[in-house]
Amino acid sequence: MLIQLENVSKTFKVAERGSTFREVLLSFIRRRYKEVHALKKVSFNINEGEIVRIHRSEWSTVNPQQSK
Repeated sequence: MLIQLENVSKTFKVAERGSTFREVLLSFIRRRYKEVHALKKVSFNINEGEIVRIHRSEWSTVNPQQSK
């Protein structure tokens, strides 16, 4: 085995924004954060000679036109 990963996790802290004008203004004074889990206990092995592809799913927030 060439590469082995076990129980890899990654969490980002993202600022929440309000939906009303007042909530947006207050969010600059009192920041509220939520945790977004990008990876949660991911494990895999890559053996010599194997090809790996990273796939971006449909729910991604990146505009597909930007990657061209």
